[in-house]
Amino acid sequence: MNLFDTRSYIDGDTTGAMYYSFKTEKLAINTQLTDAKFMHTDLVDKVYRTTGVNMLMEKFEQSSLVATYVDKVLKGDLKLSNNSSHFLLTDAALDFKRDEIAANFDFKMQKQELSGSLYGDLNDPSIDLNLQRLIKYQMGKQLDSFIGKGNRETIESMPLSGIAQEAAVGAASFMGTFFK
Repeated sequence: MNLFDTRSYIDGDTTGAMYYSFKTEKLAINTQLTDAKFMHTDLVDKVYRTTGVNMLMEKFEQSSLVATYVDKVLKGDLKLSNNSSHFLLTDAALDFKRDEIAANFDFKMQKQELSGSLYGDLNDPSIDLNLQRLIKYQMGKQLDSFIGKGNRETIESMPLSGIAQEAAVGAASFMGTFFK
């Protein structure tokens, strides 16, 4: 990441291939990352303040970065994972000329699970959360605390068991459009 006009967010051992075409001035990256971890940044602090997740504690053994870099725009997918956590940044476009980002993310760490999109200023992006998935995940956690995870999974495997949960998630998401 030191090749790009931005601060590094991740550290790790990298193996793979990078190809550069002098004719098209395009860089293609296809790498595997070992023992990848987040570096201390304002974004990591912001995640900690809003979710309680300390991303600095995570180490990802199975990870990859597949991307292209053309005219100061990096496009690609970053997939960080280990046995219990993951951080996926997909359909990402980082425009270093405009300092903008547009990307989808999926995040599961330290008993938190979030997904959505990032967009806007690269140094202080806006976040659009997938409320349906968040509500469903939080409802599952609540049910686990009342009846146990095994019992919840048994109930969810029954025919038509998801109708009430989907109705509750839909109602909460509908309410979220009016109250932010």
